[in-house]
Amino acid sequence: MTLQFKIKLKDSSKPPIWRKLLVPADLTFYEFHIAIQVAFGWYNAHLYEFTEGRGGMRIVDDVAQEWERSAATKQSDKVLLKRIFKQPKQSLLYLYDFGDYWQHEIVLEKIHREVLPLPKVLDGKGTCPPEDCGGIHGYYEMVRQLSAPSSNPDVDYREWLGLEEGEEWELDAFDLAKANQNMILTFTEGAS
Repeated sequence: MTLQFKIKLKDSSKPPIWRKLLVPADLTFYEFHIAIQVAFGWYNAHLYEFTEGRGGMRIVDDVAQEWERSAATKQSDKVLLKRIFKQPKQSLLYLYDFGDYWQHEIVLEKIHREVLPLPKVLDGKGTCPPEDCGGIHGYYEMVRQLSAPSSNPDVDYREWLGLEEGEEWELDAFDLAKANQNMILTFTEGAS
């Protein structure tokens, strides 16, 4: 079985930042986390968790598992997607980086009978915000400062982002071919 998900970065707009993924149903939540990281362009540098909502089941990485041990908390490398996702329209929240609080809404769109050997990015929109920029509100403040007409642009942001003279930050850049190339490299070379 293969599961088709739409994953949207909450509170993103103009454009909304989202990715559509096909993933094997027998992936663990840890492997799903890695697929999401690759699809969005994150660097897997922070803790994460999947939750059903307030008071519901939590699936966390092994470091976060050490902080909270409860019956509702499961370790991400021990739970398969197919054990949780059983019907379309099911949803979970995915939180990446407890400081910047990048919250994503995951919705299962379809279940396909065919088996896919590796995760695949089907579509997406919007540039992934850079790590450690202060969450979604910090990201939009960064974008505002970068696009503000000024004779003295915010050099710190430009340098931090590695932008060359005259180069602009593109809000809606998304390269599907590159995302899939990175997915193949990640899942075939054992980098996950």
